[in-house]
Amino acid sequence: MEILTTIFYTLVSICFAFEIIKLSDIDEIYIARKELDRKGKLKSLEGVEYSRQEKFFLNFNMLEIVVCIVGLFSSQWILFLFIIINSIIVSKFTKENINNDVLFKKIMILDSIISSIILLFIILNKYHLNLI
Repeated sequence: MEILTTIFYTLVSICFAFEIIKLSDIDEIYIARKELDRKGKLKSLEGVEYSRQEKFFLNFNMLEIVVCIVGLFSSQWILFLFIIINSIIVSKFTKENINNDVLFKKIMILDSIISSIILLFIILNKYHLNLI
């Protein structure tokens, strides 16, 4: 059972690293997100090619969502629930402000900072602090 816990918190660490990468490449993520929004409005996705940034962004967002859903069954479920609620709220705001690049980037930066702090706390709490 301990090995599964280690694997899970390794995935949480990968999600933390992804949030830090999102902070450093916010301009590329904005371009990829805007392109994904444009492609999502197409009637048919047949023959649509995704760029490397779009694939990276989509895959790691899905990984983070899956890790947070699995994390709901851990002792730190409230923190994982907060990340899920935060991502839902941010998703709503970014869809509304996809054409306002300054506001979109500020929202994404704030989301990455909040998520990375919570993920770091989850990792530190599991192995060092043991508060929750």
